[in-house]
Amino acid sequence: NLGTASDSTPVTLKFGSKSVSYNIKVTGIQNIELIEEPESKLYELSALKNGFTPAGFKFKVNYADGTSNSDISPSLFKYLGDIQTAGKKTITANYYGYTVPLDIEIINVVDLEISTPEKEFRYNDVLTEDDFEIYYVYSDGSKKLSGDTETKTSLNISVDCNTKIPGNVTATVTGTEESLGISITKEVTVKVEAPVEMKVSRNPSKTTYAVGEQFDTTDMMVSLVYADTKAVTMNPEDYKIRFDSSEPGEKTVRIVSDIDGIDLSTTLTVTVDGSIIETDNSTPPSTTKSNNNGGSSTGLIIGIIAAVVVVIAVVVVVIVLSKKKKKA
Repeated sequence: NLGTASDSTPVTLKFGSKSVSYNIKVTGIQNIELIEEPESKLYELSALKNGFTPAGFKFKVNYADGTSNSDISPSLFKYLGDIQTAGKKTITANYYGYTVPLDIEIINVVDLEISTPEKEFRYNDVLTEDDFEIYYVYSDGSKKLSGDTETKTSLNISVDCNTKIPGNVTATVTGTEESLGISITKEVTVKVEAPVEMKVSRNPSKTTYAVGEQFDTTDMMVSLVYADTKAVTMNPEDYKIRFDSSEPGEKTVRIVSDIDGIDLSTTLTVTVDGSIIETDNSTPPSTTKSNNNGGSSTGLIIGIIAAVVVVIAVVVVVIVLSKKKKKA
């Protein structure tokens, strides 16, 4: 037992089944001193999750017999105090019941400083923290670059930004770390480049239609083209189809952007042959094509039938009048 001062402390040596004992003197501690401090006594709260480990502090233990030891590792001390919150703190270093105070400051991230990126983004680009230069602003006013080797804190960064509409748009950047009580949201303006052209970069698989049939977009790919000729594929919900299949012939399909700020369109040509869609009694025939300007096969059929009925009626009237004249 070397933790208690005593003039006669027994020590027992064992080797196999043999042992021998003798007494030693354990000299007591008179006090401990803090003999060296680091230049910086700042600690990031995130670095204290597993407890306080001093860096740059040096202690000296003075014994009752007048001797001292300044080579004792700080890891052999116990440290008591509030290390769960940011602020200036006094931590007590304890060595076998003898204590000395340590004045430190614990800092935590309280804000984000985000620079506006110089690059321009394009339709449907997904922004991440790598697209920004993000600085953590600490409670003492200091700043550290996110991801830098000197930064002990790491936040979960998420970015929400609609890059469909060209021009200056707002990106919302959020940094969180629940264990540190951090949740910070900042808004940054980013630039979204305007496309110069809209084109059908891959034709649909179906190019021939019956009268009254709706346009089929299967396999079709529509893209936005930028000044450097690079193209970006559009989502189907971001454009509208204009297609009229009410009459046979070569038909132009018009594809129009449905995005505010992108006033572009493109076309492709398909064939509407003379056939008519077969329908059953349970399902009424389609009267609109895609989402615009569709023709009506039902109207065409009704018109033909009506014309035939009129012709038959005229023939019957002529025959009746002819017979009356002969009788007269």
